[in-house]
Amino acid sequence: MPYDNFVLTLARDAHGEGAMFEQRLGAGRILLVSGGTLFTNRALGNDDNARLFANIVAASVAHGGAVLFDDLRQGLSASYDPARFYRDSRLWRTVLILLAAWLAWVLGSTRLRAPAVERHDPSEAELVRRTGDLISRTVSQHLRAQRLFDQFFDSLARADRGGGPARDRNETWSWLEHHAAVLPQELDQLKSWYANAYRAGPVPPIVSLKILLDTLEKRLNT
Repeated sequence: MPYDNFVLTLARDAHGEGAMFEQRLGAGRILLVSGGTLFTNRALGNDDNARLFANIVAASVAHGGAVLFDDLRQGLSASYDPARFYRDSRLWRTVLILLAAWLAWVLGSTRLRAPAVERHDPSEAELVRRTGDLISRTVSQHLRAQRLFDQFFDSLARADRGGGPARDRNETWSWLEHHAAVLPQELDQLKSWYANAYRAGPVPPIVSLKILLDTLEKRLNT
């Protein structure tokens, strides 16, 4: 902005627009450079910017004069002490204000007490499932397998035989071996798991045993 007179155009760009101006101020002069990037550290070595700067100094500085560089404005001062940042009382006042604001927000807007958990009565299926889980953790696996076999053979022994007496365990095995609905591989698997369960050998997988027994029972009672 002009102070008390007009600026003088010293140079123009390729499009004819003013690029460098001179402003008189008292006994001195101010040079205005359009864009302000000609004499930065990065741009000084480009094109002929250094020669332009030397010509300006030669034409403006009198004999015995001096050229001063304001490095402090660029953050390059030997007197700069980074430790002063942490010794500044304004830093710690700012930190205390932020902590006080955060504490006020926590106490005023945050629910410190967790919401109460509503516990509902378990359903019948849930009670059966939890009871089964408890039994499975406390009863040995071969005893569980034996109980499944006992239930299976009891069911087959009570099957309708036309009013005749119930089958014993050996008679039931013989009946299974000659029944057309029992596949040979199923009978072999059943005998193997039965032997392991009653002599505490390698325990059969309970889920697979239950599926096999249910399948055979349904097929035999059809």
